Amino acid sequence: MSSIKLPGKADISPAVLKITLFLLVLLCLAPSAGARDYSLEEAATNITIDPSGIVHVEESISYAFEGNYNEVFRVLHVPPGESIRNIRGHCSEEECTFRVEQTPDGYELIGALPTPTPEKVTFFVSYDHYGAVKVYSDVSEFHYKLWGEEWEKPLGSLRGSITLPVENESEIRYWTHPADYTREEGIERNVLSLRTEEIPSYQWYEIRAVFPRIESP
Repeated sequence: MSSIKLPGKADISPAVLKITLFLLVLLCLAPSAGARDYSLEEAATNITIDPSGIVHVEESISYAFEGNYNEVFRVLHVPPGESIRNIRGHCSEEECTFRVEQTPDGYELIGALPTPTPEKVTFFVSYDHYGAVKVYSDVSEFHYKLWGEEWEKPLGSLRGSITLPVENESEIRYWTHPADYTREEGIERNVLSLRTEEIPSYQWYEIRAVFPRIESP
């Protein structure tokens, strides 16, 4: 009666064992086909306040994608007594289809992405904000959130410029909060410039500026 010999450890050559272990390491390190992630590389906000108090805002948010995603977005909260008009948006290289959806307290600006999702996308939006400048008996105040706390990812950096309806920098007083995020700041004539370090996820960044009272709020 013949017998069948089963292979044991001694039957596996060292070369085959090394190749097998190498392939197992590669499989562990390789990302799965469904893996995906994204990061917020940088953002920019350019704001111009005209003499009547209308605030024109131009923003951009730069994403880096790994895998497929459906959309990019920007949430706008509109406090009572204020309004937002003339909303526009697009993506770099025309990589998205723009639409606006109304929410209970404002708007969601959405860029629908193609499939496959590009590795790099910058989302541009612009709008006019009415009522954001508060006018008192002696001064005007602009208190604005440049970055919101709704983001689940940290932002690499934020650049901002705010053009105010004044003649020179001596008429402007301003504060940023949290001040620890501010890396660079300065005023030249009537333009306030800012740059931040990384803003952590679920954290916000805002500015408060006080300047002479505008005549026609």
